[in-house]
Amino acid sequence: MTTHTNSQDIQRIRFEKPDLDAMTQDFTVVDLHFHSCHSDGSNSIDEIAERAGQLNIGIAVTDHNEIAGALELDRYREILSIPGIEITSREGAHVLVYFYDIDSLQRFYEQDIQPFMGPNVMSATLLAMEEIVERARGYRCLVIFPHPNCAVYTGICNPYFSEDRQQQLFARADGVEVINSGNLKKQNLKCALLGFNLNKAITGGSDGHRVNHMGAVVSYADCPPDRVTFLEAVRK
Repeated sequence: MTTHTNSQDIQRIRFEKPDLDAMTQDFTVVDLHFHSCHSDGSNSIDEIAERAGQLNIGIAVTDHNEIAGALELDRYREILSIPGIEITSREGAHVLVYFYDIDSLQRFYEQDIQPFMGPNVMSATLLAMEEIVERARGYRCLVIFPHPNCAVYTGICNPYFSEDRQQQLFARADGVEVINSGNLKKQNLKCALLGFNLNKAITGGSDGHRVNHMGAVVSYADCPPDRVTFLEAVRK
């Protein structure tokens, strides 16, 4: 296990199976990376909401280049949902954007992403990564690079992005995803090291595509179960 503690001695990264029953007693717990049938996931929003309720956790449906699932999930008031989207840049790398309110997500998608979509939802957009980040910066949101080190080129730490270019993008983002359940542990360790070196926000998510993946990796904060408060905790 690799861990880091803050001044309250809370471990920032824990490489172990989440004990959701115990964690939800003291923290707000959210799986920040999940896919529905609106992109490449297997489950409906009804099924996703039901499973999140069973686990007593919040959920961010971050479909690829699509927000229909996030909009539908927002109607489930009993579930803490974080409005989000995973966008594929022109280079093929992914970026997660989380919004403090659902209307901002919808405006961002309709004005800044949808006009530049590829032939299908899983295709790369026409936007370079820098342009996606700059467009997102016009909204109240968090910009997070998911699985920055991974086996394929969907992470930003790949040869398409020079070291200088990566550093410029990291400077404009809010942080990185440091644990992704689809990654090998050695890749997640590299992501964790990157997160600590950047000294920015760190997140974890299952990147789940079926409801049985939900909660395999979570982010947690000592705050009320409210999306604005939770995102502020992540930012800090």
